[in-house]
Amino acid sequence: MEVMVDDLFIPMWVLYTIGYFIMGIFWATLSVHNDWTVEADFNDIPLWPFYIFFWLPMIVFMVIGLFIWGFAVVLLKEQIFPKIRHKYYQFRYRREVNKFKPKYGYDK
Repeated sequence: MEVMVDDLFIPMWVLYTIGYFIMGIFWATLSVHNDWTVEADFNDIPLWPFYIFFWLPMIVFMVIGLFIWGFAVVLLKEQIFPKIRHKYYQFRYRREVNKFKPKYGYDK
């Protein structure tokens, strides 16, 4: 079972979007307890609910999604594509064989 890097291709704009989103959320999380935030009242907000109900589920779902994604790629490559390819080659081979078949009798 060989999985090439090209099979796991992700467009760069998707990676940049996810990366900037995560960096923005992380910056917002860290800036809550800093003194230079505009709203000083936000400095009293505890961060443990944010870590438990946001970061932990996001990491768990991201790992589960990566497993599902890798499984789907392997399933497509190893199970689905060979069946489609086999049917295509089978019909193409039949057409080529029928093309050169003699019309009457057999070649001696």
